[in-house]
Amino acid sequence: IPSSGILNDDTGLMIYPNPASAQISIVINGEIADGTTVSIYNINGDLVTTLGAKSAILTISVTDYASGLYFVRLSKVEGSFSSSFSEFIVN
Repeated sequence: IPSSGILNDDTGLMIYPNPASAQISIVINGEIADGTTVSIYNINGDLVTTLGAKSAILTISVTDYASGLYFVRLSKVEGSFSSSFSEFIVN
């Protein structure tokens, strides 16, 4: 686990680097990655982007994101969880 990442033990979700300036990597427990929807929200609760996880690792450019705190929501209709949250900072 990178020392500059955040790990959510419930889902095995990890986001790094944190804080970020160019891109983030989102690592999802391989057992739940397929079919998972990844949504990113800004501090105001506005949806910034939504992606479908096709593998356990997603790399997302944050160069167009304003500086601030963002929230990542994982959701899956079927499987071991309904939703999970974590956060990252863009500087």
